[in-house]
Amino acid sequence: MNITPALLVAFLSAASIAGAADAPRGHVMEVHAVEVYTGGCTASAQATSGGRSMLRVWSIEDGAQDGVAIAGLKVAVLQAANENLAAADTTATSAVVYLPQSANDAQRAALVNWVKATNREIAAAPLVHKIAEIGYAHDGARISLKVGEQIALKTREIQKCDTGACGESLWYKPRTKIADYTVLVNESSTVAEPALTLVWKDNSAKSVFFGRFGIDAEPQFRLASIE
Repeated sequence: MNITPALLVAFLSAASIAGAADAPRGHVMEVHAVEVYTGGCTASAQATSGGRSMLRVWSIEDGAQDGVAIAGLKVAVLQAANENLAAADTTATSAVVYLPQSANDAQRAALVNWVKATNREIAAAPLVHKIAEIGYAHDGARISLKVGEQIALKTREIQKCDTGACGESLWYKPRTKIADYTVLVNESSTVAEPALTLVWKDNSAKSVFFGRFGIDAEPQFRLASIE
């Protein structure tokens, strides 16, 4: 059967639309080792010596990768660097991807492929794979996360008592592709990852980007929780 150019274009367009409709979407949390919403004096002090680690967690509500359904799964990536990872175009030296214990082998492979395909800097760095139980609960601005024995974190909304006297503003932008997002307070977190020789503890820091991914829209920031 001869395929006309018009038929080929129609087929490719339909495949593209189907692929876009099947693309993973949900919520993402991006945690930095510096404050991302702060005053200039704090940002300047932290910029040169902080930010050497970054944690990202995707909660996938719907979608598939490589024809494998990954809806309902969570995946996390912890990165370490010699520079501030909150700054644009900085590069991690090593990373760990945490794959859900509840997933099967095909789903874990699909999650790794999706993370690499949508985050070039993760694909470029050496990546250690670990299977862990990922506990994630989201209620407005309050998020509770536990990844195996390595990571524990709680967030909350920014309150008046969190603002300083140095002119609070959005100092950085998310490294992750996010449509609508806000900044949350890292109320308390502990990270201990032997594979990265990393111990990272934080509390009461305005260091968490949170929003939706998988939506084809320009990023929009607002200082409120994203439901």
